[in-house]
Amino acid sequence: IVCGYNHCFGSKASGDWVSWGFNFNGQLALASYVQQNTPQDVTLLGTDTRRIVCGGHHCFGSKASGGWVSWGRNDYGQLALGSTAQQNTPQDVPLLGTDTRRIVCGGHHCFGLKASGGWVSWGRNDYGQLALGSNTNKNAPEHAPLLTMLGIDMVRIVCGEYHCFGYKAGGGWRAWGRNHAGQVALGPSVESWEPRDVPLLHGQTKQVSCAKHACLGLRGYLEWL
Repeated sequence: IVCGYNHCFGSKASGDWVSWGFNFNGQLALASYVQQNTPQDVTLLGTDTRRIVCGGHHCFGSKASGGWVSWGRNDYGQLALGSTAQQNTPQDVPLLGTDTRRIVCGGHHCFGLKASGGWVSWGRNDYGQLALGSNTNKNAPEHAPLLTMLGIDMVRIVCGEYHCFGYKAGGGWRAWGRNHAGQVALGPSVESWEPRDVPLLHGQTKQVSCAKHACLGLRGYLEWL
């Protein structure tokens, strides 16, 4: 089961999908805007959708062909379709190509990991959460060079609603985006449009999980921060 803010998808043993919950933005992929309080078959996804990733009110599906489809809310361009029109049915996303290996989503923004090891980002960006060094929203994927600055690659990204953490290939974390509640662990109210090292997550912190405005870090000896 994977969930957004108020909606969920379940994968069946047959390879089919079901969805339920809020549907005001078409996030259930049912070709309607009617919310559902019981699981509904999602025939539009088919059995060739291998994985679903959810943002706040939007989703991406990974196809067996290597391509992606997206649907749901799109007012910030978070569907990577080159537009801001919301969609209540899965749409092919040619701008991601077939070399996008992984997608991670925040509330209204996303990152895609390319086969080359680089990252692209798109969607809402008013707090610099796209790591592009600006605060301009993007409705199409753009290369995020700041995620490889100083020659240090980000191998993993986790997102909250408006903030992100990236794990570096050599160990250690960087953070960027909104920080009004201290969610990027850089000190009170220190916000950054660029990834910054997070010395407070030094040592054995190997995993970070983010909620809307909060995060948890897991140390190597299974102590949560």
